[in-house]
Amino acid sequence: GKNFKTYTFSNLEEFLSSRKHSVFSLVFLDAQAISTGNNGFSNECHSQLIIIINSKQLHRLKNLILPENVQFLLKPVRKKDIEFFCRFSASKSNFNFNKTNPDLSDRLKIAIKSMGIEIFEWNLKDKPPWKKSPDQDNQSSLAQFSRKFENWIKKIHPQDLQRIKNELDLAMVGEKPFDTEFRIVFPKGEIRHLKGIAALINDEQDNPEKMIGINYDITFRKQAQLQLKQIQANLNETTKIAHLGSWKVNLETNETWWSDEFYRICGFEPGTVVPDSLKIYQLVHKNDLKKVVKLIKKTIDSGKPGNMEMRLTLPDNTQRRVHLLAKSSVENNTPYLTGFFQDITSIWEAEKKFEIAFNSSPSWIIVSEIETGLILDVNKTFQRETGYEKKEVIGKTSLNIGLWHNIEERNKLKKALIPSGSLKNFETGLFDKNNDLHHILYSGEIVRIGGHRVLLSVLLDISKQKKMEENLLKARKMESIGKMAAGIAHDFNNLLQIINGYSQLLLEATNNNSRQFKDLKEINRAGKRASNLVNLLLLFSTKAHKINEKINLNQEIRSVLAYYKENLKNIISIKFKPADNLLITRLDSDHFRILLKNLLDNSKNAIRNKGIKNGKIIISTQNCTLMDQDTNTEIPAVQLNFQDNGCGMDSTTLSHIYDPYFSSKNFDRSGLGLSAIHGIVKSQQGSINCQSNLRKGTTFTIKFPAHIHQPETENS
Repeated sequence: GKNFKTYTFSNLEEFLSSRKHSVFSLVFLDAQAISTGNNGFSNECHSQLIIIINSKQLHRLKNLILPENVQFLLKPVRKKDIEFFCRFSASKSNFNFNKTNPDLSDRLKIAIKSMGIEIFEWNLKDKPPWKKSPDQDNQSSLAQFSRKFENWIKKIHPQDLQRIKNELDLAMVGEKPFDTEFRIVFPKGEIRHLKGIAALINDEQDNPEKMIGINYDITFRKQAQLQLKQIQANLNETTKIAHLGSWKVNLETNETWWSDEFYRICGFEPGTVVPDSLKIYQLVHKNDLKKVVKLIKKTIDSGKPGNMEMRLTLPDNTQRRVHLLAKSSVENNTPYLTGFFQDITSIWEAEKKFEIAFNSSPSWIIVSEIETGLILDVNKTFQRETGYEKKEVIGKTSLNIGLWHNIEERNKLKKALIPSGSLKNFETGLFDKNNDLHHILYSGEIVRIGGHRVLLSVLLDISKQKKMEENLLKARKMESIGKMAAGIAHDFNNLLQIINGYSQLLLEATNNNSRQFKDLKEINRAGKRASNLVNLLLLFSTKAHKINEKINLNQEIRSVLAYYKENLKNIISIKFKPADNLLITRLDSDHFRILLKNLLDNSKNAIRNKGIKNGKIIISTQNCTLMDQDTNTEIPAVQLNFQDNGCGMDSTTLSHIYDPYFSSKNFDRSGLGLSAIHGIVKSQQGSINCQSNLRKGTTFTIKFPAHIHQPETENS
C-alpha cells in the first residue's frame, strides 16, 4: 500500500541494530526465491508461517540469520504499540525447521513458547485434529483445549460464535483473511480473550487444502485496554462535569488537537469541524483578543505558563467566559503549545448575581477574617451609610476604625457567635465616620469562601424604626397628658368664669380709690392669667376652640415681629426672609401668633443663657410638601423655619422639650410654651421638627398644609 516503506537488511541482527523497530509495530517479511545454504531454510518450502513477537523479546532472535535478499515491509504506527507481526513465506515445499536447521528450529520453538503462541493447522479435506502445538506440554490455558475443531468451536463465547463461523466461511472461500479477536470460556467459567490469525493454503488445483494459523492470549491486553478505556471515559466525564477542555498545537506544523469538551465549550459538536487555532482566535471577544495574543506569545517565548480570563463569542452569538491556561513544551525536539479552557460562565454569572445582591442589599454587609478580624470586603450600603470608602476599611478591624459604641457588646457578640457559627438579630450600636450613632440589628454567619473560613456580617440599620418607636411612644404619652390636661382645663375654666365674673362685678361696684378696689383688681388680674393658662392647656391638648381662616404666614410673622423687634433691638438681631409666592394656609391666626411668640421667648432665654450680646434669630418661609397622614401621600404645604444661635440642647433635653413643665440644666424655662406649640401644630395636621446642638443653637422646622395649590399674594 501507499503507506508502506521498504528497507533491505542482510539479517535480523542488522535489523535489530538499526533500531528501526523501535518506531514501528507492524513488520511484514516477504522472502522470495530463498536458496538453500547457511540460512536454515529449504528452497522448496512453500508454507506460510505467521509469528507474533513482543518487541521486548526481539533480542532472543538476534541469532536468526535471514537471506540477503529478504525484504522488510514496515508500516509506521504509534510508539506505544508493543507488538508487531513478522510474516514470511518461502517457495514451494513444506516448511520444516527440523530438517533444515534443528538448532534454529529449537530456538524458534523456545521463542514461540515463551510468548504464549499456539500454532494450528487444519486440513480442510478430512478435518483432522489440530497439529500438535510446540508448547503442548506447557501448562498454559490454551494447551488444555481439545485439539478437535468441533471442541474448539464449542469453547467460543456464545456472543462471538456466529461471527467466528461467518469469518471462517469467508476465509475458506478466499474472500477475507481470517484475522480476528474472540473469547473462549473455560470449564470453570473463566473467560479469556484470544487473537486468531490464519492463512488459506491451496493445492496444485488452487483448491483450499489447509488453514494454518496461530492463537495467542490477549486477555491482559484487553483488560488493559478496557481499563484505559474506562479511565478515558472517566476523564472525559470529569472534564465534562468540570467544563474543562484541553487543546494541543504543534508549533512547527500547526497541527491542532481538541478534546470533546473543548469542542463543546467553543460551541461545536465534537468532530464537526477541523481543529484550527485560527478558529479560536475568531471566537475571542474583540476586547480580549490583543491580551490573548500577548499571553500566548509570552508563554511561547518565556516557556512559563500563562493564564487569564477571557470572553468567547460562540457561533450562535452567545457569550461565554472561560479561564485560559497555556503552557509550552518540547517533545522529541518538536515544540508544542498545550492548554486548557475552563468554562466559568455559570460561576461568573453566580458571582455577578452575588455582587448585585451584595451591593444592592439595604443592609450593611461586612466580610472579615475569623482569626484576625481583618475586613475583607464591604458593600456599597455600608459605604453610603457610614461614610467610609472601601479602601479606608479593607485590611483593618472594626476596632481600628472605631465602629463599636460599646466594646462590651462586641465581646458579648463574639462570645455568642464563635461556638455556634451563627448569630441572629443581636441589637447593638455602631458609629459612622461622623461619629453618629446607628442602632443596628446584627446577624452573622461563619462561611467558607475560597477554602477559608470567614465571617459574613449582615447589619440592619434600625435607627429610623427606633426613632419611629420613640415618636410613637411620645405621641401616646402626649395624647394621654393632653386628655388629662383638657379635662383639668375644662373644669378649671368653669371655676375661673365664676371668679372672673364676680370679681368684675365687685370692681364695678367699688370705689376706685378704696383699698378693696385694689385687692379686687389683683384678683381679677390673677383670674385672667389663669384663663390664659387654661387656654394654653387646651392648645396643648389640641382641644382648644379655633377659628381657621385663610392666612398668609408672611403677613402674620411681620405683625408679631413689629412688636418684638422694637423691644429686642439692643439685645437680639432678628432677620426675616419671606418666600415669594408663598402658598396660603388655613389657621387660627391667634394660635399662630401664640406659637411664634413662644418660639421667640424661648430663643430670647436661650441666647441670654449663653451670655453673649450678638444673639441672632433667623426666620424664613418657603413652599414645601407634607405627608398626609390620612392618605399617606404628599400634599402642598407651607414651611416655617425658625433658627437661633442660643445655648442649644443635648439629646436628652431634646427628647423632652414638648413635655409640660419640663426643665433641666440647659433648659430652665418651665411651663407650657413648647407644649402649646406642639398642640397647635398637631391640631392643624402639621408637623414639627427640632434640631439642636449644645453651644451652637436650635432650629425648628414647622409645616402646615396649604389651603390651595396656587399661591396667593399678600394683597389678595
